[in-house]
Amino acid sequence: MPDKNKKILITRPIEDAEATAEILEEKGYKAFIEPQLEIKFDKKAQNKIREALKAKPQAIIITSSNGIRAFANFSKIRDIEIVTIGKSSAREAKELGFYDVSYSPGAGVEELADYIKHSFDKHSGELLHIAGSILAGDLKGILKDAGFKVKRVTLYDAVPSEEISDKLKNAFNKKQISTVLFYSKRTAEIFMKNAKKKGIYDRLSDVKAISLSQNISTAVTHGPWKEALVSEFPDNESLLSLLDRT
Repeated sequence: MPDKNKKILITRPIEDAEATAEILEEKGYKAFIEPQLEIKFDKKAQNKIREALKAKPQAIIITSSNGIRAFANFSKIRDIEIVTIGKSSAREAKELGFYDVSYSPGAGVEELADYIKHSFDKHSGELLHIAGSILAGDLKGILKDAGFKVKRVTLYDAVPSEEISDKLKNAFNKKQISTVLFYSKRTAEIFMKNAKKKGIYDRLSDVKAISLSQNISTAVTHGPWKEALVSEFPDNESLLSLLDRT
């Protein structure tokens, strides 16, 4: 069994990281939080949302928990259908008061697009896509090619961390980190870049990497990991179950 005296590094934005840390601690693990992205809401987004909703979209597509929180921050509307990727984001939407929520079981934009094409009628109205400033794939383009009308509204920016803290560097040097969790490809890419910059890249040979999807894992598999694992399903439960792998 894994050494629970060591720590699990969570690289997610702070709100998601804190939620994950609580789950880990309930399981008896120790968490080390060091976000590689900082989420900043667009202060002018409320007017963007107000204008977009005038078109009465048949559904709102939100591909991340950050997008769900941003939309909930800028709009009081809760009676419109929300479509997300994965159970975790769907759960976040319901916790924020949205009651008509569905989700794509796949982890990528292509799987989400397929789900939408099979679940919605392209003739029944516009789809509103809530996004960040950096996109993972061209969801709007795929759906437009399939005949859907899609409006994209950017509500937040995910600002990358410029470096790894001295505290985390020391934890790696003292072999206090057992595992790093990766929930997005961009986060993984930033971490790998910062690990080289901070001089701890070689220390990854003592550590296990766990990625939420195969696409995310492509950003880290070239590293000198002790082991690189990929979640069987794109949800938190499946990812965290790999912590107990012998």
